[in-house]
Amino acid sequence: MQKSFYRVFSRRSLICFFVIVCLFTVTGARVYEIATSENYLAAQSLQSTYRENIALIRGTVYDCNMISITNNKKTCYAAIPPTPDAVVSAGDYLSGDEKALATEKFKERKVAVCRPEKTIENDNVATTYVYSTDYEGFLFEHLVGYIGSDGHGESGIEAAYDDILYSGEYASAVYAVSGTGYALLGEKPAFQNDVDRVKSGVMLTVDINAQRIVSEAAKGLRRGAVIIADAKTGKIRALLSKPSFSPNDLSSAVKDPDSPFINRALTPFAVGSVFKPCIAAAAIDNNIGGVLYNCTGRSLIDGRYFSCHKREGHGVVDLRSALAFSCNGYFYNLGMLSGAQTIRKSALLFSFGSPLTICKNVTAGGGNITALKNLNSNSAIANFSIGQGDILISPVGMLTLYQAIAGDGSYYIPSVVEAILSGDKKETYDFGNKTKAMSAKAAAQIREALREVVISGTAKQANSEKVAICGKTATAQTGRYDGNGTEITNSWFCGFFPYEDPEYVGVVMSDGASDRSPALIFKEIAENLCDSSGNETP
Repeated sequence: MQKSFYRVFSRRSLICFFVIVCLFTVTGARVYEIATSENYLAAQSLQSTYRENIALIRGTVYDCNMISITNNKKTCYAAIPPTPDAVVSAGDYLSGDEKALATEKFKERKVAVCRPEKTIENDNVATTYVYSTDYEGFLFEHLVGYIGSDGHGESGIEAAYDDILYSGEYASAVYAVSGTGYALLGEKPAFQNDVDRVKSGVMLTVDINAQRIVSEAAKGLRRGAVIIADAKTGKIRALLSKPSFSPNDLSSAVKDPDSPFINRALTPFAVGSVFKPCIAAAAIDNNIGGVLYNCTGRSLIDGRYFSCHKREGHGVVDLRSALAFSCNGYFYNLGMLSGAQTIRKSALLFSFGSPLTICKNVTAGGGNITALKNLNSNSAIANFSIGQGDILISPVGMLTLYQAIAGDGSYYIPSVVEAILSGDKKETYDFGNKTKAMSAKAAAQIREALREVVISGTAKQANSEKVAICGKTATAQTGRYDGNGTEITNSWFCGFFPYEDPEYVGVVMSDGASDRSPALIFKEIAENLCDSSGNETP
């Protein structure tokens, strides 16, 4: 101990601490005399307990593997009484600033509550660990949110489950003081710190490793969202909104014109062609999925021409090739053949147009599905059939369609909470029952078509040698324009993987220009999740 003591302290620090030790040695001889004096006894009769609050105790938000998302920082605190042995022991463990703080407290004959580098080995020193959230490199600012200065949740899960997470209690150092305010040397300080309350909290469905993969792949996404969910249950494994913000610097986010506080994963946007599989499902389940259509590049509807994105046309196409090459002409015709009521009913079966509650007090916006009374013309039906018009769906909302296609035609409402934890009790979140939205036959046919989209169609950028990806691209008009007069479009890739037995379903949406296409972002995510799980394309 003595050797380590000389190694840690500077010459000036040594002098200060030895002066303090000497003072205690000189006064030590008078302790008994003072302790038995009438004045001391009178003061002692006025002694009380002093409490020094360190930090609010708050429950923890965990990922699905019980890795702490919040309370991810563990800090050691020590309560050091102004006794010679405690003073000397502390010197080995305190940084320069903490030494200075302790010295001032000792001069005032008070207990020093410090942050040592590790536990102080001294019987008279009390030690505890306090948990807090380190927002440096935080991956969940939009989903988990942050807390305010009063310790209450301000946004996200922190706000939605504040009744579970907020305790109103402090981790505190407690020690006895005399009537004159000096620490009583004969009594060891203590900490009150309800660690069990810290262990309780909310377990989410998200996976920190999946969130890291998504965050890395989405670096080129300027504004938008990425969601990855379990294809069989709808449980969200990663949720990202861009631009991000730091809870440590909220003022910068307030000034940012791109509005980083908006959780774009839960916000409805124009969808475009990723809506087409909904029309395909309605047609197949109404026995008109086998029609052929000769696409010439434009279609005359209600006296005006509606264009296909391929000006020269696709020629004769069926449902599979129309999905693969995103032929607008085919879907104009398919929608009109199906009828307004049929295709709108199909959209409602996927909960489009309805708010989706993904956990208590957190809801994805319902957006909009064109009212039946407004689908009163062929031109309105044509726009609806390619996902245009006034259709708005959130990225989370789009999961239901692609989850159904990845499986047997059914889906679960996406969810983000696995369980509520209280002591040894675990209350599992009820994420509801399956909703049947299309037949297994329709799901199988559309699934094959979406594989073709990636192999030879409009989403060849998403084709991977590592994992068989299925999906659909879209570029949707929004009616919004940037400062240069250029229309802002919403670009999408919605899909699932692996094709043989889908494990993940996901959505990538870019609200405006992006450094990378949604298809490329999705591909990188799929490949890295494939690597982490050991699944590869045979």
